[in-house]
Amino acid sequence: SSVATSKNEKTKKTEINEEIKNDEKDTKEKKDDTPTPTPTPTQQSSSLIKSSIYTKTGDNGTSQLFTGERRDKDDKVFEALGATDELSSFIGAARVECQIQGCNSIAFDLDLIL
Repeated sequence: SSVATSKNEKTKKTEINEEIKNDEKDTKEKKDDTPTPTPTPTQQSSSLIKSSIYTKTGDNGTSQLFTGERRDKDDKVFEALGATDELSSFIGAARVECQIQGCNSIAFDLDLIL
C-alpha cells in the first residue's frame, strides 16, 4: 500500500512538473513586446484585507489630533487633513504613472513634492 502511495505521489509530481513546463513553454511562445497593463487601484484593492483598529476611547463625536487635543469630528482641521491625504495619494499615483510612461523628469518633480 505504501509503495502504491509513493508511486501515486511520484506520478502526481511528474504531472505537475509537466504542467509547469507546458505553461512556461506557452508563456514563452505568447510573449511579445506588448506591455502588461497596470492594475487600477480598484483591481489592486480587491486583494487587500480590511483591518480594524480599536482605540478603546469610545466614540463621543470627537477625534484626537496628533498633539493629543480632541476636537469635534466635523472640525475643519480633519477636513484639511483628509484633503491633504487625498492630494498626496493623487500625486503619488501620478508619479508612478509618469515613471511607467517614461516621463522621468516629471516623476522626479512630483517626487520632490511628496
